[in-house]
Amino acid sequence: NNKDSKVIIYGYASPEGSVEVNERIANQRADAVKNLLVNKYKIAADRITAKGKGVGDSFSEPDWNRVSICTIER
Repeated sequence: NNKDSKVIIYGYASPEGSVEVNERIANQRADAVKNLLVNKYKIAADRITAKGKGVGDSFSEPDWNRVSICTIER
């Protein structure tokens, strides 16, 4: 409905594992959300940016930092 809006997806990992593994997981997590938006909801891929951000620290419980966070820019 908002054809001019852009979506940015940030993927995060919990602190277990090496830096390299966490970066890969964070990227994969962001890409998975992007693929869902493109394939299921038919949002144009060029309107979506997916970025892995490594280990997240938004939540005090480490496992809860295994998330993707989406923002919409208008």
